[in-house]
Amino acid sequence: MSRKSLFEYKGKQATVTWDGKLCIHIGECGRAKGDLAIEGAPTEVPGLKFRAALCRCGQSKNKPYCDNSHESAGFQDYGAVGERGDAANDNGGTLQINFAKDGPVLVNGNLCVKSASGREAWHGKRAALCRCGASNNKPFCDSQHKKIGFKSD
Repeated sequence: MSRKSLFEYKGKQATVTWDGKLCIHIGECGRAKGDLAIEGAPTEVPGLKFRAALCRCGQSKNKPYCDNSHESAGFQDYGAVGERGDAANDNGGTLQINFAKDGPVLVNGNLCVKSASGREAWHGKRAALCRCGASNNKPFCDSQHKKIGFKSD
């Protein structure tokens, strides 16, 4: 029996749509959003234009999207971001998200990386983000994917 994954909750001034294909219950729906251009994103999932939770552990069965596989894989990242980046970053615009074959998430556009505490830790216009889970410089890629033989397929 298949479960319905798309629900709409209509209010007087807005309609809230919940999509089970996107939701991993991280509580960031209202804050983790922007104008996203995600390479290969399905057009039938309109929410992917504005928000997405991307896999960082490399274990998702729904790559490049997170499916909470990190929990059973024992992946841990406490959210510390060592770099500060360029504080003079612009806001807004489209964030282009592409995926290097068997490698990192390539992000181009105005980007702000926040630590687990919510502190704005890094600003910039280009970043290679780890998606294999093995980087020693999380959330940024340090090419560990080559050493561990990460496959993006």
